[in-house]
Amino acid sequence: MKNWYIFLLCGLFLGILGLWCSRETMEASAPKYLLKLATVAPDGSSWMKIMEKMDEELRQKTQGEVGFQIYGGGRAGEEGAVLEKMRDGEYHAAGFTGLGLGKIYKDTRVLQLPFLYKNYSEYDYVLKKIHRKLWRGIYKNGFIHLGWAEGGFVNLFSKKRLTSLSDIQNSSLWLRQGDPFLKEMFKGLGIVAPVPLGLQDVLPMLQTGKVDTFGVSPLACVALQWHSEVNYCLAYDIYNITAALVISKKVWFRLPKSYRLPLYKTVKKYAKKLVATSRRDNEKAKKDLLKMGIENIQPSSAQVQEMLRKGKEIREYLLKKQIFSAKILNRVQKILEKKRKK
Repeated sequence: MKNWYIFLLCGLFLGILGLWCSRETMEASAPKYLLKLATVAPDGSSWMKIMEKMDEELRQKTQGEVGFQIYGGGRAGEEGAVLEKMRDGEYHAAGFTGLGLGKIYKDTRVLQLPFLYKNYSEYDYVLKKIHRKLWRGIYKNGFIHLGWAEGGFVNLFSKKRLTSLSDIQNSSLWLRQGDPFLKEMFKGLGIVAPVPLGLQDVLPMLQTGKVDTFGVSPLACVALQWHSEVNYCLAYDIYNITAALVISKKVWFRLPKSYRLPLYKTVKKYAKKLVATSRRDNEKAKKDLLKMGIENIQPSSAQVQEMLRKGKEIREYLLKKQIFSAKILNRVQKILEKKRKK
């Protein structure tokens, strides 16, 4: 009996020692500069997996001194809230879409103009030409731009068949809450009563029928699991979901100089991987959605011309609402005109 008692005490001691050592190891492995990064990228998605690899490489390059703690799936809140938390120092970095970027520097929204960019080639060409201006604008407003990313071109998904602009106007279309750009864009399209919701609330509203139409990329449609609630996809690219990884300027300059370049290079490297992976996975998602029973609706040439005409009207409308500057719009239009003449 005495032997069993001694054995039990030894086992308990070793267990406590193991837990203590484990805790010490975890604390020792925590980076000295732990950067809290917020993103709406869903947990388990290809976007999130790439950011996790980015964190691993950054820790290796800085001998474990700098690393990210990633809050995915919008757990840190909607992008407007995250931006305020970054300004308050609660979060240090973020993967923002056009919503967050536009709140930092409004001229970034020119990258998301509907029915303007015909393909990735045109989008890439424009971005390369205006990158420096956008970088400076973001910097002047308190943030360091580390790398461009994207979500892919938006298509409209719906419970009902969309065959005309009036069908879209009469739908219960989801509007991303707190996004003045999309709100005004919808007004320009003649959609007077969209349904404003945060990302987390869309699926329940689709299930109840209070929302019947939404615009996202094919990859996002699958990753967010919204595909189960729709039957049709209007297979026409509206705009590319612009995204970027940024860090607070205050946090950046608090980092030792020796760590800034490895951080910048690592994030930029993986931002490029995010773009390449997004484009590849969006093509795969298109095929997967067809297999899942989503029917593609191809617009007629007359409908395409109507959308292009509407796109021009929307650009003028958004300009009047001062969503972006006339200077950046004129520059982008001249860049596209030059490229299309080649």
